[in-house]
Amino acid sequence: MKTKAIGTHLIADFFGSQNDDSVLYIKKALKEAIKNSGATLLLIKTHKFYPQGVAAFALIAESHVSIYSWPQFKYMAIDAFSSGSKVNLHKIIEVLEKKFRPEKVKVKELKRGEMVI
Repeated sequence: MKTKAIGTHLIADFFGSQNDDSVLYIKKALKEAIKNSGATLLLIKTHKFYPQGVAAFALIAESHVSIYSWPQFKYMAIDAFSSGSKVNLHKIIEVLEKKFRPEKVKVKELKRGEMVI
């Protein structure tokens, strides 16, 4: 028996992150990460929280990538999902890690829609 997943979902926690309160920086980093992953960017939507924090959501043809930052805790939550086999989600996390230079990273990978074929 063989199993196949419809998609892959990465959930990443960045602890001790830097540059995590700038909408422009986060948007630029997200664009670069998506480009390097092989995904097709459709749109990015951001929101600046006051006094601090940013939410960023990227709609990609293959699904989505989101970032939420809590600068007061130097913490970022990153969520990346793709149903496209050409997309390298680990590349997204790798590029974002280079951009935000966290002290510690935790990544969980989930197979979504896994079924026996």
